[in-house]
Amino acid sequence: MAGEGAPTGLFAPQVGSLTFRVRPLGELPGGSPVVRIEYWGIQGLGEEARLLLEDAGVPYDDVRYWAGDEEGRADWAARSPTGQLPIYSGPELGEGVYLAQSRAILRHLSRHINGGALMGEDSPAMARSDMVMETARDLRDKLGTAYQEDKLPKYLDLARGLQKMLGEADGDAGEYYFGGRAPLLGDYAAFQSLQLLESARPGMLLASGLDGLEAFRKRFAARPRVAAYLASCRHVPLTQNELQDPSRPWSLEAFSYLQPLRWTEMCELAGTTEPPVALISMDVPDT
Repeated sequence: MAGEGAPTGLFAPQVGSLTFRVRPLGELPGGSPVVRIEYWGIQGLGEEARLLLEDAGVPYDDVRYWAGDEEGRADWAARSPTGQLPIYSGPELGEGVYLAQSRAILRHLSRHINGGALMGEDSPAMARSDMVMETARDLRDKLGTAYQEDKLPKYLDLARGLQKMLGEADGDAGEYYFGGRAPLLGDYAAFQSLQLLESARPGMLLASGLDGLEAFRKRFAARPRVAAYLASCRHVPLTQNELQDPSRPWSLEAFSYLQPLRWTEMCELAGTTEPPVALISMDVPDT
Protein backbone atom coordinates (compact mmCIF):
# COMPACT_ATOMS: atom_id res chain seq x y z
CA MET A 1 0.00 0.00 0.00
CA ALA A 2 2.84 2.40 0.71
CA GLY A 3 3.70 2.48 -2.97
CA GLU A 4 0.16 3.35 -4.05
CA GLY A 5 -1.26 6.84 -4.38
CA ALA A 6 -2.98 8.39 -1.39
CA PRO A 7 -6.71 7.65 -1.27
CA THR A 8 -8.81 10.77 -1.73
CA GLY A 9 -11.77 9.30 0.11
CA LEU A 10 -13.21 6.30 1.88
CA PHE A 11 -14.28 4.64 -1.35
CA ALA A 12 -10.88 4.77 -3.03
CA PRO A 13 -10.36 1.64 -5.12
CA GLN A 14 -7.59 -0.86 -4.40
CA VAL A 15 -6.92 0.44 -0.89
CA GLY A 16 -7.04 -2.12 1.88
CA SER A 17 -6.41 -1.43 5.55
CA LEU A 18 -3.82 -0.06 7.95
CA THR A 19 -3.20 -1.28 11.48
CA PHE A 20 -1.50 0.94 14.02
CA ARG A 21 -0.31 -0.85 17.13
CA VAL A 22 -0.36 1.94 19.68
CA ARG A 23 2.12 1.19 22.44
CA PRO A 24 4.23 3.20 24.90
CA LEU A 25 7.58 4.03 23.36
CA GLY A 26 10.05 1.20 23.96
CA GLU A 27 7.41 -1.45 24.51
CA LEU A 28 7.40 -4.09 21.81
CA PRO A 29 4.12 -5.37 20.36
CA GLY A 30 3.14 -8.82 21.50
CA GLY A 31 2.91 -10.22 24.99
CA SER A 32 -0.37 -9.60 26.77
CA PRO A 33 -3.44 -9.08 24.55
CA VAL A 34 -4.54 -5.49 24.09
CA VAL A 35 -7.84 -3.92 23.16
CA ARG A 36 -8.64 -3.45 19.49
CA ILE A 37 -10.82 -0.92 17.67
CA GLU A 38 -11.75 -1.57 14.04
CA TYR A 39 -13.41 1.12 11.96
CA TRP A 40 -13.37 2.88 8.62
CA GLY A 41 -10.55 5.20 7.61
CA ILE A 42 -12.59 8.24 8.67
CA GLN A 43 -13.34 9.92 12.00
CA GLY A 44 -17.03 9.04 12.06
CA LEU A 45 -18.29 6.78 14.84
CA GLY A 46 -14.83 5.58 15.79
CA GLU A 47 -13.15 8.83 16.76
CA GLU A 48 -14.53 9.16 20.29
CA ALA A 49 -13.21 5.71 21.24
CA ARG A 50 -9.81 6.55 19.74
CA LEU A 51 -9.69 9.84 21.68
CA LEU A 52 -10.61 8.08 24.90
CA LEU A 53 -7.96 5.37 24.49
CA GLU A 54 -5.30 7.87 23.45
CA ASP A 55 -6.02 10.23 26.35
CA ALA A 56 -6.02 7.38 28.87
CA GLY A 57 -2.70 6.04 27.52
CA VAL A 58 -4.18 2.59 26.89
CA PRO A 59 -2.19 0.34 24.51
CA TYR A 60 -4.48 -0.65 21.66
CA ASP A 61 -4.66 -1.79 18.06
CA ASP A 62 -6.21 0.80 15.78
CA VAL A 63 -7.41 -0.82 12.54
CA ARG A 64 -8.58 1.37 9.65
CA TYR A 65 -10.45 -0.02 6.64
CA TRP A 66 -11.25 1.49 3.26
CA ALA A 67 -14.32 0.45 1.33
CA GLY A 68 -12.35 -1.04 -1.53
CA ASP A 69 -11.00 -3.78 0.74
CA GLU A 70 -13.48 -6.57 -0.08
CA GLU A 71 -11.38 -9.25 1.62
CA GLY A 72 -11.14 -7.20 4.78
CA ARG A 73 -14.88 -6.48 4.67
CA ALA A 74 -15.72 -10.17 4.56
CA ASP A 75 -13.50 -10.76 7.59
CA TRP A 76 -14.81 -8.00 9.86
CA ALA A 77 -18.41 -8.45 8.79
CA ALA A 78 -18.25 -12.09 9.88
CA ARG A 79 -16.92 -11.05 13.30
CA SER A 80 -19.21 -8.06 13.90
CA PRO A 81 -22.42 -8.89 15.81
CA THR A 82 -24.29 -6.44 13.55
CA GLY A 83 -22.23 -6.85 10.39
CA GLN A 84 -21.18 -3.21 10.74
CA LEU A 85 -18.29 -1.11 12.05
CA PRO A 86 -17.02 -0.12 14.56
CA ILE A 87 -16.24 -3.30 16.44
CA TYR A 88 -14.25 -3.73 19.62
CA SER A 89 -12.46 -6.68 21.18
CA GLY A 90 -10.46 -6.97 24.37
CA PRO A 91 -9.13 -9.59 26.77
CA GLU A 92 -11.82 -8.74 29.33
CA LEU A 93 -14.50 -9.93 26.88
CA GLY A 94 -12.87 -13.27 26.19
CA GLU A 95 -11.35 -14.72 23.05
CA GLY A 96 -13.46 -14.42 19.93
CA VAL A 97 -16.01 -12.06 21.52
CA TYR A 98 -16.72 -8.80 19.71
CA LEU A 99 -18.72 -5.74 20.71
CA ALA A 100 -20.52 -3.56 18.17
CA GLN A 101 -22.34 -0.20 18.38
CA SER A 102 -20.26 2.89 19.09
CA ARG A 103 -22.07 3.98 22.27
CA ALA A 104 -21.96 0.48 23.73
CA ILE A 105 -18.21 0.42 23.04
CA LEU A 106 -17.70 3.79 24.73
CA ARG A 107 -19.65 2.81 27.81
CA HIS A 108 -17.83 -0.49 28.03
CA LEU A 109 -14.45 1.24 27.81
CA SER A 110 -15.42 3.74 30.49
CA ARG A 111 -16.27 0.88 32.86
CA HIS A 112 -12.92 -0.86 32.32
CA ILE A 113 -10.37 1.97 32.01
CA ASN A 114 -8.76 3.34 35.18
CA GLY A 115 -11.01 1.32 37.41
CA GLY A 116 -14.17 2.78 35.93
CA ALA A 117 -13.23 6.36 36.81
CA LEU A 118 -14.54 7.63 33.46
CA MET A 119 -18.06 6.54 34.41
CA GLY A 120 -18.18 8.85 37.43
CA GLU A 121 -17.75 8.31 41.14
CA ASP A 122 -21.44 8.03 42.02
CA SER A 123 -24.89 7.75 40.45
CA PRO A 124 -25.39 11.51 39.98
CA ALA A 125 -22.03 11.81 38.21
CA MET A 126 -22.79 8.80 35.99
CA ALA A 127 -26.21 10.20 35.08
CA ARG A 128 -24.70 13.61 34.35
CA SER A 129 -22.04 12.13 32.08
CA ASP A 130 -24.70 10.17 30.19
CA MET A 131 -26.76 13.35 29.76
CA VAL A 132 -23.74 15.22 28.39
CA MET A 133 -22.94 12.38 25.98
CA GLU A 134 -26.48 12.18 24.62
CA THR A 135 -26.74 15.96 24.25
CA ALA A 136 -23.42 16.01 22.41
CA ARG A 137 -24.63 13.22 20.14
CA ASP A 138 -27.75 15.27 19.36
CA LEU A 139 -25.53 18.20 18.40
CA ARG A 140 -23.54 15.97 16.08
CA ASP A 141 -26.54 14.22 14.55
CA LYS A 142 -28.34 17.53 13.94
CA LEU A 143 -25.30 19.39 12.64
CA GLY A 144 -26.98 19.92 9.28
CA THR A 145 -29.49 22.28 10.91
CA ALA A 146 -26.64 24.63 11.89
CA TYR A 147 -26.52 25.72 8.23
CA GLN A 148 -30.25 26.51 8.03
CA GLU A 149 -31.44 29.92 9.20
CA ASP A 150 -34.89 28.69 10.23
CA LYS A 151 -33.51 25.75 12.24
CA LEU A 152 -30.39 27.35 13.66
CA PRO A 153 -32.09 28.88 16.76
CA LYS A 154 -33.24 25.46 17.97
CA TYR A 155 -29.78 24.03 17.35
CA LEU A 156 -28.16 26.83 19.34
CA ASP A 157 -30.65 26.27 22.18
CA LEU A 158 -29.34 22.71 22.39
CA ALA A 159 -25.77 24.01 22.46
CA ARG A 160 -26.69 26.48 25.21
CA GLY A 161 -28.08 23.60 27.21
CA LEU A 162 -24.71 21.87 26.89
CA GLN A 163 -22.93 25.03 27.99
CA LYS A 164 -25.19 25.23 31.03
CA MET A 165 -24.15 21.69 31.98
CA LEU A 166 -20.52 22.77 31.73
CA GLY A 167 -21.16 25.80 33.92
CA GLU A 168 -22.66 23.56 36.59
CA ALA A 169 -19.58 21.31 36.73
CA ASP A 170 -17.67 21.25 40.00
CA GLY A 171 -14.14 22.28 39.09
CA ASP A 172 -11.57 25.01 39.37
CA ALA A 173 -12.66 28.20 37.65
CA GLY A 174 -11.74 28.09 33.98
CA GLU A 175 -10.02 24.73 34.28
CA TYR A 176 -12.82 22.23 34.55
CA TYR A 177 -14.55 19.68 32.37
CA PHE A 178 -18.10 18.40 32.23
CA GLY A 179 -16.92 15.77 34.70
CA GLY A 180 -15.45 18.37 37.05
CA ARG A 181 -11.70 18.46 37.55
CA ALA A 182 -11.17 15.47 35.26
CA PRO A 183 -13.02 14.33 32.12
CA LEU A 184 -15.73 11.70 32.21
CA LEU A 185 -17.11 9.76 29.26
CA GLY A 186 -19.41 12.60 28.23
CA ASP A 187 -16.46 14.96 27.77
CA TYR A 188 -15.11 12.94 24.86
CA ALA A 189 -18.43 13.02 23.05
CA ALA A 190 -18.78 16.75 23.73
CA PHE A 191 -15.31 17.51 22.43
CA GLN A 192 -15.79 15.59 19.18
CA SER A 193 -19.18 17.20 18.53
CA LEU A 194 -17.75 20.68 19.12
CA GLN A 195 -14.82 19.91 16.85
CA LEU A 196 -17.29 18.99 14.11
CA LEU A 197 -19.27 22.19 14.66
CA GLU A 198 -16.14 24.33 14.51
CA SER A 199 -15.11 22.61 11.25
CA ALA A 200 -18.58 23.02 9.74
CA ARG A 201 -19.27 26.56 10.95
CA PRO A 202 -15.97 28.18 12.01
CA GLY A 203 -16.37 30.78 14.74
CA MET A 204 -20.03 29.98 15.44
CA LEU A 205 -19.44 29.13 19.10
CA LEU A 206 -17.94 32.50 19.90
CA ALA A 207 -20.33 34.40 17.64
CA SER A 208 -23.27 32.79 19.42
CA GLY A 209 -22.07 33.61 22.93
CA LEU A 210 -20.98 30.04 23.62
CA ASP A 211 -17.62 31.12 25.01
CA GLY A 212 -17.65 28.39 27.64
CA LEU A 213 -17.94 25.64 25.05
CA GLU A 214 -15.20 27.18 22.93
CA ALA A 215 -12.90 27.40 25.97
CA PHE A 216 -13.68 23.76 26.79
CA ARG A 217 -12.95 22.69 23.20
CA LYS A 218 -9.55 24.38 23.24
CA ARG A 219 -8.76 23.14 26.75
CA PHE A 220 -9.57 19.55 25.84
CA ALA A 221 -7.58 19.73 22.60
CA ALA A 222 -4.56 20.88 24.63
CA ARG A 223 -4.52 17.78 26.85
CA PRO A 224 -1.06 16.34 26.09
CA ARG A 225 -2.05 12.94 24.67
CA VAL A 226 -5.05 14.39 22.83
CA ALA A 227 -2.86 17.12 21.31
CA ALA A 228 -0.28 14.53 20.24
CA TYR A 229 -2.96 12.43 18.54
CA LEU A 230 -4.60 15.40 16.82
CA ALA A 231 -1.21 16.44 15.42
CA SER A 232 -0.37 12.94 14.18
CA CYS A 233 -0.95 11.48 10.73
CA ARG A 234 -3.30 8.94 12.32
CA HIS A 235 -5.85 11.71 12.92
CA VAL A 236 -7.46 11.64 9.48
CA PRO A 237 -9.19 14.68 7.95
CA LEU A 238 -12.95 14.96 7.96
CA THR A 239 -14.99 14.03 4.91
CA GLN A 240 -17.66 16.14 3.25
CA ASN A 241 -20.45 13.88 4.47
CA GLU A 242 -19.42 14.34 8.10
CA LEU A 243 -20.06 18.11 7.86
CA GLN A 244 -23.71 17.47 6.87
CA ASP A 245 -23.90 20.55 4.64
CA PRO A 246 -27.40 20.47 3.06
CA SER A 247 -26.07 22.18 -0.05
CA ARG A 248 -23.86 19.16 -0.66
CA PRO A 249 -26.15 16.12 -0.26
CA TRP A 250 -24.94 12.86 1.23
CA SER A 251 -23.42 10.45 -1.28
CA LEU A 252 -20.74 7.79 -1.43
CA GLU A 253 -18.57 10.20 -3.40
CA ALA A 254 -18.92 12.77 -0.61
CA PHE A 255 -16.89 10.54 1.68
CA SER A 256 -13.97 12.42 0.14
CA TYR A 257 -11.40 13.95 2.48
CA LEU A 258 -11.49 17.71 2.90
CA GLN A 259 -7.71 17.75 3.18
CA PRO A 260 -5.15 15.29 1.79
CA LEU A 261 -4.25 12.31 3.92
CA ARG A 262 -0.69 12.24 5.17
CA TRP A 263 -0.55 8.93 3.40
CA THR A 264 3.17 8.40 3.13
CA GLU A 265 3.57 9.04 6.86
CA MET A 266 0.67 6.74 7.66
CA CYS A 267 2.15 3.91 5.63
CA GLU A 268 5.61 4.44 7.08
CA LEU A 269 4.17 4.45 10.59
CA ALA A 270 2.22 1.28 9.93
CA GLY A 271 5.37 -0.38 8.61
CA THR A 272 5.64 -3.23 6.16
CA THR A 273 5.21 -6.28 8.39
CA GLU A 274 2.04 -8.35 8.49
CA PRO A 275 0.14 -7.12 10.36
CA PRO A 276 1.74 -3.67 10.26
CA VAL A 277 3.28 -2.41 13.50
CA ALA A 278 3.70 1.08 14.92
CA LEU A 279 5.21 2.15 18.23
CA ILE A 280 3.66 5.42 19.38
CA SER A 281 5.12 7.58 22.11
CA MET A 282 2.79 7.95 25.06
CA ASP A 283 5.50 9.38 27.26
CA VAL A 284 3.59 12.54 28.16
CA PRO A 285 2.44 13.74 31.57
CA ASP A 286 -1.00 12.91 32.88
CA THR A 287 -3.36 15.84 33.38
